[in-house]
Amino acid sequence: MSFLRKVFKLIKIAIPKLIGKETISIVVLSALLVLRTYLSIWVSDLKGSWVRAIVKRDLPSFINKMILMVIYSFPSAVVNSGLTYYNNILGVYFRQNLTLYFQKEYLKSMCFYQITNLDTRIANPDQIFSSDIELWSNAVANLYSNVSKPLLDLILMARKLAETMGYQGPTLMMLWYFFCSIVLKYVTPPFGDLISTQQSKNLF
Repeated sequence: MSFLRKVFKLIKIAIPKLIGKETISIVVLSALLVLRTYLSIWVSDLKGSWVRAIVKRDLPSFINKMILMVIYSFPSAVVNSGLTYYNNILGVYFRQNLTLYFQKEYLKSMCFYQITNLDTRIANPDQIFSSDIELWSNAVANLYSNVSKPLLDLILMARKLAETMGYQGPTLMMLWYFFCSIVLKYVTPPFGDLISTQQSKNLF
């Protein structure tokens, strides 16, 4: 809980206003994620009809599907480029807000002198205010896409499967994945503990 409180405190600094350039970028990024998922579904349907045309040896249908595939590649490229751009620009906005806030606090009441000369608990404060802020901002900006995209794919593709197979098929599939994840959690050895033990032994 302490970790989450610290994360939310930093997010409040990174997004200072409810309606601002940061939230607008998040809204645009969300729209691009939805569009990318729909494009993926359309391409999957097109690939299925393409395979059916090959099996049926229907040359006109095959050529038609191939042309549609080429047409779909242009909006897909634009959407992918837009996702990369808005992920990067969101990271820049987060970094800018955090840097301005910490620089203001760093220069207040000779705080920089106390940190660099009197308080030995914080090593390399300059690195924290530069590279660490950049890494955190980029990680949080990418985290939104990395979390929301799989959830969105799961919801929309389950809905698409339900149209053809009924809701029983997607429900059983999700239950199967959930069961497998539980089994893997208890079967998989603790690799983190093993690596830390190995590293501690290599020191001696």
